[in-house]
This record gives sequence, C-alpha cells and structure tokens, in this order.
Amino acid sequence: MPKRLLAAALCLYTLVVTSGAPLPLAGVTALSVPASDSIDSSERFPCEACPCGCGTAEHCWTRCCCHTLPQRLAWARREGVRPPDEVIQTARDAGLDVNAWVDEPRLAKPLRTTVVEKPTPSLDELPPCCRRRLEVAEQAKAKELTAQESKTKPAPGVALLQALACQGVAEAWLALGEAPTPPPAELIDDRPTAPACERVVVSHSLASEAPTPPPPERRAASLS
Repeated sequence: MPKRLLAAALCLYTLVVTSGAPLPLAGVTALSVPASDSIDSSERFPCEACPCGCGTAEHCWTRCCCHTLPQRLAWARREGVRPPDEVIQTARDAGLDVNAWVDEPRLAKPLRTTVVEKPTPSLDELPPCCRRRLEVAEQAKAKELTAQESKTKPAPGVALLQALACQGVAEAWLALGEAPTPPPAELIDDRPTAPACERVVVSHSLASEAPTPPPPERRAASLS
C-alpha cells in the first residue's frame, strides 16, 4: 500500500510540473531571501507578472535568474520605476548606465495638508452638457484605476517547470523520465587475418574391422 501511495504521489507531481499550471507558491521565495532595508516588498519588480518563482521584490531585484541585470534596468526605464539603491550600486560597479536614477533627486515626503472638498452636485442637478462631461471623466478615471491595479497586482502563481528552468535544472529534471539510449551496434569481424593450415589425421582402427572367418575344415572339426 505505501508503494502505491508513493507511486500516485510521484505521478501527481509529474503531472503538475509538466502541465505548467501556476501554483500559489509566490510567497515561498520570501523565506529564501533575507529581508533588506533598502527594498520595499510593496515595490514593483520585473517579475511581478511572471510565474517564475520571484514572488517578492527582494527576490527579483537581488536573485532573479530569469532576467539579467541590464534587462531589469531596461524594464525599470520603460515602466518608470526606480530600482533599489543597492541594485543601482551593483549596476554602477558593473559599468552599466545608471545616470537616469543617480541624477534623479530624492523627493521629500509631502507635508500633510487638510483638503476641504466641496459637495459634488448630483447628475440630475447639472445641465446636459456638464452631465456628459462628468460621465466621460468618471469612465476615464475608472479605466485608469483598472490599469493601475493590473500593473500593481501581485505576482501570479509559480509554474514549477518554469521555476526549474529559471534555476537551470529543468533539463536535468526532464532527463530523469527518459529511458537510457542503448549503445550503437558494432559489427565484429571474427574472420582470421591469415589462412590457417590444419593437418587432417585419419586414424585407422583395427577394432572397427570385422574378423576373418575360419576355414571350412576348422569349422567342421569344431562342430564334430
């Protein structure tokens, strides 16, 4: 019974890995990376929409093996995201262009101000022209909020096969299920390289010959 359960578990594991179905394991990578003071876990990161196993900003910016450091910096330029300070320092030591973030001044935190909002009139109180403008503005604001939520949503589940490929062990894992290839057949020539002369000896055995019958006189004497 334990062997059957083990075989069933291995079959299920193989099915899950080969299917590429994302699993809710994005938070597991946070346990393998020590927390960093300069990297906020709520920041955006290049693998935020990739099921490769980089479930946090710490793991993606420091130990991502799906994207190289130049690719991560290119993503940051394209998305308008500032990489963490230690990533910028690492890129600078590697001779990469980080002027876009080094020259960028650090903005101070804005002061808290109290804003008094005027009550917004209802749509029925507005004239038709203003009502239409307000509806268009609300639709545009809703689309913008939806786009921001899609960008800042957490990373999807982890696809195990893609995570293995990210770590460079996918081919080794898949090789475990392959039968070993038999060696190629070789033709062996067992013919002698030089003619061998064998001496045939014909033996003459006297025991194999029939005895000579006695003469008739001796045969008659023996009978009498």
